[in-house]
Amino acid sequence: MKIGFWLGAIFAFCITMGTLETVHAQQRPGGIPSFTRIVNTFDSNKDGAIEKSELPPLAWAKIAKADTNGDGLITEKEFEAFRKQSAK
Repeated sequence: MKIGFWLGAIFAFCITMGTLETVHAQQRPGGIPSFTRIVNTFDSNKDGAIEKSELPPLAWAKIAKADTNGDGLITEKEFEAFRKQSAK
């Protein structure tokens, strides 16, 4: 019975670590998901950009500096420049 418990515990641990590694691999440097992933998830008006109103406040706070012209909209060009700067 103890062997079954430990095998189950080890199996659960391995699954958890594999899941965490998959999530980590989907993120860009700095822990920021790719622009495509954000747009596919949150771009409710399908304009290909990220608007402040489309993101939860905490998510916007994390990438707000990418909005270099202050229009409340992050384009792919702005986002990629921000991502490169964040990776340094």
